[in-house]
Amino acid sequence: MIDLNGSLTRTRFHTAVAIAALAAASAVKLSAQEDETVTPPRFTIATYAGASLPTGDLKNSFDTGFLLGAQGNYDFNKHLGMLASFDWTNPDNKLVPADTRTNVYQGDVGLELGGARGNMKKWAMRPFLDLGGGVRSYSYSAPNLNGHTTGEGFAGIGTDVNIGRSAIRLAAKDNFFSYEMPTVDGSTKANRNDVSLSIGFGFHP
Repeated sequence: MIDLNGSLTRTRFHTAVAIAALAAASAVKLSAQEDETVTPPRFTIATYAGASLPTGDLKNSFDTGFLLGAQGNYDFNKHLGMLASFDWTNPDNKLVPADTRTNVYQGDVGLELGGARGNMKKWAMRPFLDLGGGVRSYSYSAPNLNGHTTGEGFAGIGTDVNIGRSAIRLAAKDNFFSYEMPTVDGSTKANRNDVSLSIGFGFHP
């Protein structure tokens, strides 16, 4: 006598195994695709704008200035990368009664330590910490003020809000340097610092 119940049970079991195997294969494939999207891009390009705020005794020489800048990053892995940036600010100085325009140029290189970028197809918040140094140059419109160039260091914190291959970048940066008074009778150097606050737009090619 044919055992119809047993045959039907085995058929259902084999069908369930086949469905489970197919589901597992699909899950592995989707997981592999997801891992590919998590891989961070090697290069990032960003432009930003904001304000440069003198602190301490530097407030006796300068007002707050408008800031423009650009930055490029190369990522070694998901958490560590190298950066290069260039800033321009135009604060008015308080050293002369007229023609107070000043151009300040700053070029930096450094390291960026940050959180993983996350899935490139979704949005993610990525906090970061920057450390490095470079050069800063002062150029004055007033003919009786002497421009000069000096070394500087910086530390910055902020976050990238990544949306696909684009990112909104919020950053605060503390710059410390040796400042030389530009007047003829005041060439004494002193340690000074200022803070820059910026918001920018980044893109991962």
